[in-house]
Amino acid sequence: SQFGCLRIETHIFARIHPLLVGSVYCERLVGSVYCERLVGAVYCERLVGAVYCERLVGAVYCERLVGAVYCERLVGAVYCERLVGAVYCERLVGAVYCERLVGAVYCERLVGAVYCERLV
Repeated sequence: SQFGCLRIETHIFARIHPLLVGSVYCERLVGSVYCERLVGAVYCERLVGAVYCERLVGAVYCERLVGAVYCERLVGAVYCERLVGAVYCERLVGAVYCERLVGAVYCERLVGAVYCERLV
């Protein structure tokens, strides 16, 4: 699959272009570099001081998951994600949020230490 990416900040909408090189997925952000590394079937990502969203196919946000569960660690930022046609579970570090994502209301429900997100 090819990813079309959209970085969303408080007042700024900036386009970025991802590049897939082997097992290393890198995308350039405005003013910083964001790199994601695929380790086997595990998708690890690191957020560098910015709130951003990626989207796949039109306005639908998607990511490669480990099975059906995507685990992510937030580093000083809010990461909003959405899974197509499945339950999206995300581990959130000290943050509770509801996000409006590309013409749709996106909310999360906390269950223990796991966030189960679904499109409303």
